[in-house]
Amino acid sequence: MRRRFLLLFCATGLFVSLVARPVLADAIHFNTDTGVMSINGNAASDFFGVSMQTSVVGGIQQFRFLGDLTFIGSDVVTATGSRPLSLWSGDDVSIASGAMFNFDSAGHIAILGGGNGGSARSGAGAGSGGAGGT
Repeated sequence: MRRRFLLLFCATGLFVSLVARPVLADAIHFNTDTGVMSINGNAASDFFGVSMQTSVVGGIQQFRFLGDLTFIGSDVVTATGSRPLSLWSGDDVSIASGAMFNFDSAGHIAILGGGNGGSARSGAGAGSGGAGGT
């Protein structure tokens, strides 16, 4: 009887550890034109079990996560689109060491909320100091 209990316990423990094992995401992508998030190339309506809603708020594409937002060390997060991106979490946000966020801009064009780039200026003459401590 004891042996049967131990085998059942081991099998149950193995099943729980296999089911509870975190899913490793290689690529998480946000598209600010379509409002679609994809995980490993597949459109997703939740973030590993956390419900998600999308909407455009003041011209900004917002992805609202209704719970914890957790990025693990192997996550590579990217985005494309003409709108700025907002990630909103209803609870904690955790970003593990090694997680990469790659939000590139295109030159001086504001993309994904990066703002307009500065213009180039040539150097001018040196300024002069004030007189009498002013």
